[in-house]
Amino acid sequence: KKIKALYFENEELDEQDKKNKFSDIVIYTGNDKESVSREFAEFYGKDNTSFRGKRIVGDDLFLISAISKDPQGVSFNTLGNIYDLSSRKVKDNISILNISYNKEEKAALSEESNIDQLLDVLESNKASQIPTEKIGFTYDDNDIEVTKFLVWILSTGEQYNHQYGILRLDRKLLAQQAKYLPNLLAEQKLLKSLAPNYLSPVSVDNNGLVNEFVELVYD
Repeated sequence: KKIKALYFENEELDEQDKKNKFSDIVIYTGNDKESVSREFAEFYGKDNTSFRGKRIVGDDLFLISAISKDPQGVSFNTLGNIYDLSSRKVKDNISILNISYNKEEKAALSEESNIDQLLDVLESNKASQIPTEKIGFTYDDNDIEVTKFLVWILSTGEQYNHQYGILRLDRKLLAQQAKYLPNLLAEQKLLKSLAPNYLSPVSVDNNGLVNEFVELVYD
């Protein structure tokens, strides 16, 4: 409730929040189709057009620049933008607003914590107030190179997820996809060897292959 009132129009701040001058805070959100603003709004049952404050055009990384220059600025972003991926700590000139979170979330978002501790909490499903979203691939199963890339993600690439501030794949889903994609790749290679110009009429919606990102509140 507190976060909804902070970020969205037509949500009333309670008296304590008004005393804390929450109404003086300037909200910065992204305005591009690729911005995490859409997923953040959906998580709270809101429309992307209902945010308070200022909209920033361009990459969500620009939101970091905006709030670092505005002492009253508050926004949200992906972990890769919020944290320094070398030091694993929150970037300079910003800090996380540790509000409306459970015990595990608060510990993972404290100043003493780092991105890896937060990723562990998110992957343990102990986080309830931090929005996450799945992304996937929809592709034509005739394309062997795309299938090879997806197989590489499952077998090798997934180990780099934490390095870049991304959640690892769900273990059950990973096991399912690890069985499916190599079989598909073998069929593609067989079809290509039998008839190089053959095109299968079948398409595969592979939205099951997912990765995740997380938006966090920070100022």
